[in-house]
Amino acid sequence: MQNLFCMLKNFKHIIYILFVIPCLLFLLNESSFAIEQIDNSNKKEIINELVFDDVIKKSIDNSYELQMADFDILIAKYGINEAKAEYLPKIGLSVGTEYNKSFKDSPTPSVTVGDTFINPYTRYQTMGGITLFYNIFDFGIRSSMLKLAKEDVTFRTLMEKEDARKVQMTVIDLYGRIYVLNEQLKTKKEILALEENSLHMKKRLYKAKEISLIELKEQQAKVEKTKKELSNLYGLLEENLAGLSFFTCEDYDAKKIKVHEITPIDYQFSDNIDYQNLTVAKIYDSAHKKKEFELLSAKRTNYPKVNFYTKYYMYGSDVNNYGGSYGDFGPSNWAIGASASMTPFDGGKVRSKVKKLELEVKKIEIEKKESLAELKKQIYTLKANLNSNSNQLEASNDLLRELGEKESATQLLCKNRLVSPIDLNMAKVNLLEEKIENLKYQTSVITIERSLKVLTTPD
Repeated sequence: MQNLFCMLKNFKHIIYILFVIPCLLFLLNESSFAIEQIDNSNKKEIINELVFDDVIKKSIDNSYELQMADFDILIAKYGINEAKAEYLPKIGLSVGTEYNKSFKDSPTPSVTVGDTFINPYTRYQTMGGITLFYNIFDFGIRSSMLKLAKEDVTFRTLMEKEDARKVQMTVIDLYGRIYVLNEQLKTKKEILALEENSLHMKKRLYKAKEISLIELKEQQAKVEKTKKELSNLYGLLEENLAGLSFFTCEDYDAKKIKVHEITPIDYQFSDNIDYQNLTVAKIYDSAHKKKEFELLSAKRTNYPKVNFYTKYYMYGSDVNNYGGSYGDFGPSNWAIGASASMTPFDGGKVRSKVKKLELEVKKIEIEKKESLAELKKQIYTLKANLNSNSNQLEASNDLLRELGEKESATQLLCKNRLVSPIDLNMAKVNLLEEKIENLKYQTSVITIERSLKVLTTPD
């Protein structure tokens, strides 16, 4: 018996090992896989390469402002359907059942006092009806509201184009700064290597008592300054990449990013800009039209309105119970007619609304002039910056050529041992620093030209 008990106990352990443990391991594996899948779904791909045209496209495709503008256009289009609905007849259905208790039964079939109808009989009653109502004539109010709704779609479309223009302007500037910062980092690393090489040589010279401690410390300060500049450049690059990420909805690694050069465009600035054909001007023209349609509608609010109607009613009643009222339910009466209504006096409400809209129309005209003046200022400021950077670029090209010749001559002298390698390093550093300045001017010229093209291209 004891042997049998031991066998059963061992069998239980075998089952535990063969089935329970594998099941637990499977469940743990599945749960860890699910967690890993969740983590992977939350991770975004790190982009390590930027191409200007792709960045502009992604910024426009993923811009939150432009996505909201798309919804504004769709909403405005439904406003057109809403305005068109006013041209269609309105059909109403009604049904009701009630118990009417009269405390004073009267031989009179019905009693009307003013607008109040009194049923003089105690009874159960049920009523159903269908009404058709159509606005025949309203002095063009429906037409004005439909034109207003259509113009709102035009207005929203123009606003989307203006938002896209602003996105392009911002991204052009961001991309230019990111490109320059990335190139500066590369160049500063070369400069740091040269400065550290010079520091290594000056340490040897100091040990040989050929230079003073002050010269050595000056070189050490140059190395530390360059390291600090590198750190600041990384910080600025990360900051600008974060700004770009807001528009493109992509993540970037500042230490691995590769930024392609912005390609120049063939652009010639012209003073003969047709400002009235630019998107900004058209936005205010559209807003002006919307207010005019709204004003026209407001002026005709209190004009007479002519309506057509027809009504068909079914009725049933019983003095004893609800069921009897349904049994008596049947056609009762039908009516067809027309009516006209107007409001001769509303306390000056419509008149005040008209005056308010007239002032808003005039305000839009002033706002348009202000916006065009700001646009002109922005364009001519960019034009001045373009001229300044172009002149600086020409001067930098000349200086770069001189420094390049100096670096080549110093290299030859160093080869012939007429100058020290430290002098050669200094010449290389000066050349690299001027290359950075030259790149800044060159990139500024390209980005300003692109910005001016975006600003001055007619819609």
